[in-house]
Amino acid sequence: MIAGLEADKLRASDALLFVWGGYWDICKGRKTGEELFAAFEAWLAARVAAGWAYKQIVVLTIIEAGDGCFFGPRMPVEDYDARRKAFNLRLASKGAELGFRVVRLDLDPRLGVRGASKNIYFKDKVHPRDLGQTVVAELVRDGF
Repeated sequence: MIAGLEADKLRASDALLFVWGGYWDICKGRKTGEELFAAFEAWLAARVAAGWAYKQIVVLTIIEAGDGCFFGPRMPVEDYDARRKAFNLRLASKGAELGFRVVRLDLDPRLGVRGASKNIYFKDKVHPRDLGQTVVAELVRDGF
């Protein structure tokens, strides 16, 4: 969630700010879902302080990762899933409360459920391939 300062330079009244991340925070940073959400809340507060309105912010939930964390220190898939689910649930709740949009990639069977990363939509169990990115784009579009 480092994109804040650069995004703030581009802020305009008709702009949208999209944010999608979390895998590295869980895997490399070893953050729990609560710690990651606290970092997100700080990031969000800074964006609002910089002039972004909640209605301009669109957040994509964290998707499945086939073997948990296999980049960097290993983390069992059950631990990764528990952390991402905790974050995603808090994110959805806070979005409903404050009015920023949450695109629930984690609920889509092609991207978000256990085992999804072994399908044709992923290239390496973490990153969606072009076909997976098309699904992401469709879900974002449908969120509007």
